Amino acid sequence: MVRRIFKHSFLFIISLLVLSPFATAQELVAVDLGAIEGELKRIERTISWTNESSESVELGFWYASDELNVATDQLSVASGETVNIPVGIELPERIGDHEYELRILNEEKDLLIGYLFSFKKLNAESDVLKAYDNVFWPLWAKDNVFNLKRGFIGDTLQAAFDVYNFSGQELSFENLETDSIYQLHFEPAIIQHNGFARMTVSLVSEGLEGGFVKDRLDFYKGEKLRGSIPIQYTLIPKPQDAALDAARISISRDSHDFKVVKVGAEVTTSFMLRNRGAKVLDLSKIESNCDCLTYQLPKTELGIGEEVEMSVTFNAKNRIGLERKTLAIFSNDPEQPTQVITIRAHVK
Repeated sequence: MVRRIFKHSFLFIISLLVLSPFATAQELVAVDLGAIEGELKRIERTISWTNESSESVELGFWYASDELNVATDQLSVASGETVNIPVGIELPERIGDHEYELRILNEEKDLLIGYLFSFKKLNAESDVLKAYDNVFWPLWAKDNVFNLKRGFIGDTLQAAFDVYNFSGQELSFENLETDSIYQLHFEPAIIQHNGFARMTVSLVSEGLEGGFVKDRLDFYKGEKLRGSIPIQYTLIPKPQDAALDAARISISRDSHDFKVVKVGAEVTTSFMLRNRGAKVLDLSKIESNCDCLTYQLPKTELGIGEEVEMSVTFNAKNRIGLERKTLAIFSNDPEQPTQVITIRAHVK
């Protein structure tokens, strides 16, 4: 039997509410679809309905918005039969909370059951895992960048993060492949809608250089790129056994607070770096964690007992609020291969 879709005028809606004894006696079934990423254009769900009457029923459907539609063309349900009804929603452009109502009617236009689909549309830039090959990986995490923190060169760095599936459907992260130095694992590998999983990222750092690294971890299924996540970490040389004739770094202080700084202003301070060891001190690398923090260092090799002044400048252009930035100094001091200087300011 051909299914009838009832999408009538305002007069039909009024008659349905007035004449049908079921129209106001039954509450709508709430279907919470959760948070939906702004890059998605359409979502699909399946609802189930069981004919508990003693006769066959021909179903009809009513929905107020063209953005919601039922894909089934024919639907006649025998007594005792359960049917799955596919429902699609073309997602609106507006972000925020949305609701869509669907009513299932019998041939006499009586309301059998009603559903209220609700969801929150997110901004497209709020996702963590981006889309590749027209496939979106709708996972949310509180981290914007996945930080493996700090470790020694040659060690395996590992960190775990909670991720949340708000896609409205089951997602599979089985049999993923990554770049050779990274490993990516989800537990569970199959994540239900509105479910959490632990995503573990591992890095084998053997053969890598020291320093602060920002990178992207690409992951694949087969030969197709399926996603990419931003990661960062810091690698430092392993400390060696202290020797009497080794280089030794000494810094006049390990922090400075500029206090209140006006927006757009530049402020500068200085630190004294000294070699108090018995070999040449090699300042192999100095890294800032922000373009707003720069330094000037006249030389990177200090002889025995030699010292050098390093100037550090903080630029408050396009910055506001409390700032905490760092400089990491890498050297051949076996006891302290990495020293960190912290710079603070209140920009207003």
